[in-house]
Amino acid sequence: MKSYAQYKKEIGKHPDFTCPFINFAIDQLEKLREQNDSLRIKLHEWMDAVKEISQSAQDQKKQIRKLKSQINKLKISQEQKSKLKSSIDDIINL
Repeated sequence: MKSYAQYKKEIGKHPDFTCPFINFAIDQLEKLREQNDSLRIKLHEWMDAVKEISQSAQDQKKQIRKLKSQINKLKISQEQKSKLKSSIDDIINL
């Protein structure tokens, strides 16, 4: 029967438990996973912000329509009404 020393001499040194290239690939995948998670979180934050801005813009448009409607009901000349509406448009375009 062969001894351990004989087997070790014939077989040679055993490889490390993992391959350094596989370890590198796993590390890179972990970094990518972390970046992907961060992007997902930021995406939801941006989506919430866009929804909030969109709702605010819609609310402002409603207020502007309401204001212009009230201007139409004023007992002033058509020219004055046009000037008021034009002023509102100028403010909007600032």
